Amino acid sequence: MKVELKDTGPYVDIRPLPDYRARFWTRPPASSVSQREMSAYRYLEWQLTGVRDVRKAQAWVDDHSDEYEECTLYASAPVNDTIIWLRVSGWDPNRAIWDSRESFES
Repeated sequence: MKVELKDTGPYVDIRPLPDYRARFWTRPPASSVSQREMSAYRYLEWQLTGVRDVRKAQAWVDDHSDEYEECTLYASAPVNDTIIWLRVSGWDPNRAIWDSRESFES
């Protein structure tokens, strides 16, 4: 059987070079926040400009991530007249907390 693969898009052109954002996630100390806030993560965000390669952006994140629980790397992409941020690696732990609560309550 012959199989022909076709890529059908949609396509996002990320030229000129994208900017990258790195988010470093951590939970606040239990003694400094309320019980409700304790479950939420906070993040420190860095904008990486002039980085020409996603591997270099990821290497920068890896080099600076030791003291944080999670890290997320995003790349910018123009879509029409707006800029969107595409997740390259990592995850949003706050999103995961709320997603799991929704599935638990359903």
